[in-house]
Amino acid sequence: MRALKRLWRWFPPETWACVHVVFTLLLVLVIPSWREAYLRTQTTPFDVGYYTGIALGGYEKAVWTAFHPLWPLALRAINAIFSPSHLGLAGALTSAVLFACAGAVFARAVRPLFAPRTAAFVVACFVLQPLAVFHFIAYTESLAALLVAVWMVCVVRFASSEARTATSPVPKTPGGRSLAVGYAGGVFVTAALLSLCRPLLLPLVSGCLAHVCYVALLALVRHFNAAKTATTLPFRWLCASALTVLGAVAGYAIFALHTLAVHGDAFASFTAQKAWGKVFKPHWELLFSPKAVSGSDNVLILDATAFYAPIVLAIALIVACVRGTHQTGPNREAPFYFEAIALGWAVALCAAQFMSLPIFQSHARYVFASPLWWVAVAAACQRGLTRVSPQRRTVVAVVFLAVCLGVQLYWWTRFVRGGWIG
Repeated sequence: MRALKRLWRWFPPETWACVHVVFTLLLVLVIPSWREAYLRTQTTPFDVGYYTGIALGGYEKAVWTAFHPLWPLALRAINAIFSPSHLGLAGALTSAVLFACAGAVFARAVRPLFAPRTAAFVVACFVLQPLAVFHFIAYTESLAALLVAVWMVCVVRFASSEARTATSPVPKTPGGRSLAVGYAGGVFVTAALLSLCRPLLLPLVSGCLAHVCYVALLALVRHFNAAKTATTLPFRWLCASALTVLGAVAGYAIFALHTLAVHGDAFASFTAQKAWGKVFKPHWELLFSPKAVSGSDNVLILDATAFYAPIVLAIALIVACVRGTHQTGPNREAPFYFEAIALGWAVALCAAQFMSLPIFQSHARYVFASPLWWVAVAAACQRGLTRVSPQRRTVVAVVFLAVCLGVQLYWWTRFVRGGWIG
């Protein structure tokens, strides 16, 4: 026990992503087949070629507007400062560094939400999640994860400032008002950057609407229950949702103005999706005869899990709201807020998959690579395992993390073989 406490003191959850990055890159360097595959695929892999092309030449083709500009701008800055011989490889190493930073910020973000062990479990889930391989290539996952973690910190600080005084939603402590305004600005700016990083306008708006719907459901339940308990609206949390929606819309508006000036179409990023085989209609075959892009059953299992799990957890949260067991953790409102946002976000991604493609394509990484998803998983587990002894909960957590790590290692072998990874 003392050894575990000492190890915890030396390696707190804020360092776990950094340790994971170091060990993974060492494996890539030590194992020849991994090293050759990693170096080979960072020059012309999948979408990296589009990102590097946009970074070096801009949006020359309208179809490229399907890729949002923040990550290409970062790659352009890397190219201007360091002039690397292989921009894709430099972007991959930058992505790994951003993943380490995202893990540190995310660990700080979840500390106020859960008890220490549960917070550590959330961080471990994010670090060991099955598709962490995407945090080591020049994709947008790491940058988006870092922005989500920063957004979470800003939301918690902004919303919790309401609790510092009992009479005013704006704190009266010295500098409190300016701090609240600063955190509100952080919520707005990070939401705008997220919208510029990936096509997350609809998931962000859907997540915020989901939070509002859950709050309305709670108000109805409390109004009609026998005890007639008083209903207090979470003013700051609702304001955070409004700021997030405004920021997401502002971020997309910036990109829309650019595409309007270059290609004459403000909605070019939406219309460009047709070039990738996406058709806006219900694809019922996903439900009755699902298939993945590669035809692999393992890819299909992971994508199908990412498709159905958000729907199941969203229904479970509705049941918990009706029963009054939705609040968990030391700061009861915060976990509920992020769980509602995460489930609305993930269900929107499921709806986009259902309405755009007849087969699963990269769906698992869109859901699992986001830190928000693991907050929802932890909140649901903490609520569902209340009657389970701490020892058994520890066993369940260890087994779950071991399975995640095993799937992650398997995905690395797929990456090395050149197989479809999402």
